[in-house]
Amino acid sequence: MTSSVWSPPACYYAPVHTPAEAEAYWTAVHNRIIQAPFPQEDKDSARDGHEARFGEDGEFPDFHRDREGEGMFWMRVMNEDYPAADRFACEWRLF
Repeated sequence: MTSSVWSPPACYYAPVHTPAEAEAYWTAVHNRIIQAPFPQEDKDSARDGHEARFGEDGEFPDFHRDREGEGMFWMRVMNEDYPAADRFACEWRLF
């Protein structure tokens, strides 16, 4: 029998959302941004990015709801035990 102890690094990628969870999470993030008192160009950029990522012709159309149960969305995870500079060393990605 072997055992190992894994100590997570400052940042890494892990499965974090099912398609339904991703839709709820990213829709909430998007709605907060476009309703916040940000400059209009920031709101437009958020809207365009959301559409490019999750819209009909986007990278993940309709959050891949038709593929529920086949996998999860992976994102950057940050380990709070490290300084901020180390936690943000990983590129933000969604796949």
